[in-house]
Amino acid sequence: MAVTPTGMFSAPIGSLATLLSVCEAFQTFVGVAAPDIGQAAGIAEALAKVHLYQFDEPAKVDDDATDRINRQAYRPMALVGYEDGLSGGPEDSGSYWHKSGPLFLMFEGLARNDTGPQTDVNTVTTDDAVVYFMNHIGAIIEECEAKVISGGYLNISGWTMKNNPGRMHADDVAVAELDIVTVTFQIDRSDM
Repeated sequence: MAVTPTGMFSAPIGSLATLLSVCEAFQTFVGVAAPDIGQAAGIAEALAKVHLYQFDEPAKVDDDATDRINRQAYRPMALVGYEDGLSGGPEDSGSYWHKSGPLFLMFEGLARNDTGPQTDVNTVTTDDAVVYFMNHIGAIIEECEAKVISGGYLNISGWTMKNNPGRMHADDVAVAELDIVTVTFQIDRSDM
């Protein structure tokens, strides 16, 4: 994001992006080189792999096949955004105005397994691709939870997997870079 997210609506999105970027599991997922993991350069590189859903999505076009081709260079990545239901209201004593509500988080990665990227669309089974992908996502979510508990990051009160992980590829295109795995989460946050 070129503009720094501030204020009660934008800051939570920026905080979620920052939380992801400082997680070494996310840095590993997006391909930060080993010497840079956990360092300022690695955090910056990981932050560049977080995009604003529906607004800052890389190379977004209306045609699905073209969209997949244009986005291949950006994967793996995370998309963060707004969910319906952000709210605010006075705290019981009336001395504080609290804000809460869900945020959107989607991960996209190339279909692969422990042996590395596939050479064509059929060299990695769906089971292997999804398990490999979810191993990384599980590590990212666990590290985010630990960082939230330790304080100083977005106050996440819970998360929900909105859809099961899925594998998508254009049936008529046998190009490995177009074969992706995705999963979407709702991140519940509160400033209380």
